[in-house]
Amino acid sequence: MFAKETPNEYKTRVNQVINFILQNLTEDLSLEKLAVVAGYSPFHFQKIFKSVVGESPRHYVNCVRLETAAHALVIHRGKSVTEIAFDHGFSSSATFARSFKNYFGVSSEKFRTVSIDRQVNQYQNAESVSIEPVTVIIQQASGFHGVFLNAKLDDETAIQTAFRKVAQLAETHDLLTSESKFVGVIYLHSNIYRALVTVISGLQIPKKLNVLEMPAGKFAVLDSYKNPPERFPKLQSFAKFWLPNSGYRIADIVGYEILAENPGEKPFNEIEKQIYIPIKPIS
Repeated sequence: MFAKETPNEYKTRVNQVINFILQNLTEDLSLEKLAVVAGYSPFHFQKIFKSVVGESPRHYVNCVRLETAAHALVIHRGKSVTEIAFDHGFSSSATFARSFKNYFGVSSEKFRTVSIDRQVNQYQNAESVSIEPVTVIIQQASGFHGVFLNAKLDDETAIQTAFRKVAQLAETHDLLTSESKFVGVIYLHSNIYRALVTVISGLQIPKKLNVLEMPAGKFAVLDSYKNPPERFPKLQSFAKFWLPNSGYRIADIVGYEILAENPGEKPFNEIEKQIYIPIKPIS
């Protein structure tokens, strides 16, 4: 997810900070705290972060908090707006309301009344694409964990590179086996795609590698696709045609796709993928 001219050390440290932000949205994410995570002085860190990501750490944190909260408003309808504001690191409901209206152009209450497919449209301008009904299978899936690298969700080349690099890391540390799977973890709210290689239980993962746990649960599994631009019409179709009358609601803001082949050996856009969206019954 980083510019090619950025030194590798800067990429690595900023990547660590982004992972820290995603996993600690309710915590203190001040410039000073993030600089400690990166191992730089606040002044130096701010310059590096902006050169790598294209925006300041403060702006990035605020955007991720707001976009994640926006998904939570629709997904967690049993929670009040105030609860969601606190869940996503805002100090008060008033601060959240003001920030939300400035960012999205509507109040959080009004945003909550729109359907989930509008949120997909918000992050990917796919309104001109013809949306057809998608085939959905309900499936109980096992949890898994693995090592990963980040890429931009809308950058196919960066995703291919991330998969190649993470596969090399896994192989170097004897974590890549015949049972390993290649999984793309999708963060719509922050335009992040985590290229992940699963690791079987019992293998020791070095602390320096990024590790992600994905829980078991019930999932809506969408029919397969290959070309990445097909992903969002399928998500829109799921939201527009299947979800409203299914008796289910989305259970989490993070989903994933399982790749049928190793993207280190075959172009990403030629590999079949199936999207898994966590769901639970409407109570």
